Amino acid sequence: MIPGSQVTEKTYPNEAVVEFEGQLFKLSFRQHATQGRMSGFASQNCRSLDPIPVLQLVPLDEANYRPVDYTTLVIYCQLCDTDCHLIPTPSPDERTPRKMAGYNVASCSTLKDENRQYGMFFVFSDVGISAAGVFRLRMELFDIKYSVYGRPTRPICTIYSNPINIYTSQKFPGMKRSTPLMLALAKQGIRIPQRYEHNQDGDSSSKQQ
Repeated sequence: MIPGSQVTEKTYPNEAVVEFEGQLFKLSFRQHATQGRMSGFASQNCRSLDPIPVLQLVPLDEANYRPVDYTTLVIYCQLCDTDCHLIPTPSPDERTPRKMAGYNVASCSTLKDENRQYGMFFVFSDVGISAAGVFRLRMELFDIKYSVYGRPTRPICTIYSNPINIYTSQKFPGMKRSTPLMLALAKQGIRIPQRYEHNQDGDSSSKQQ
C-alpha cells in the first residue's frame, strides 16, 4: 500500500426506504444469519442458516400509519459472493448442482417479536446453502399484484445480508443458542430450528419446530 493512502471498505445496502400504498416504510434485517452447515443437494437435506434471516417492514410515520394490504408483498432471496455479485442458478439441463437449498421466497406476515410487539416480518426459516465458503444473501422485495403472466415485473428494492460463513459438516462449530426473536416466532407456529440447552452430560443438541 502506498504510504499515506487509505483502504476504503466496500459497503452494501442492508436497508432501504420504500413507498407502498402511499406510505413510506423501511425494509431492513431484524436478524442476520452469521453461519451455517453446508446443505445437501436434495431439497429434504436443507439445513437452515444460523440464526435464520428475518427481515422487517416498519412504517416511518407510525403516528399517521394506515393499515395496508401487505399480503401481496414477498421477498425473493438469491445467493451472492461477498462483493454482492450474483451466483447464477444452473438451468435444468446443466449438471452443475444448485448452491441454494430449501425455499427462497418469504411472504409478509404479521407476527409478535420478542417484546410482544406486532410487526410485518419476512422469515427465511427454510433456506440453506449447498457450498462451503463465505456468501451474502440478496433480498428483493416484490409486490405480486403488479405482475405479468404471474411473474412480478421488477423489485421494489434490493438489499443485502452481512457475510455468512458456511462450513462443511466436519468443520461446523455447532448451532448457536436460539435468539429471543426465534423463540418468539416459534411460539407462533413458525417452523424454526432451535438449540437445546446443555444437558447433564455437557452435550447440546438441536430440534426443528
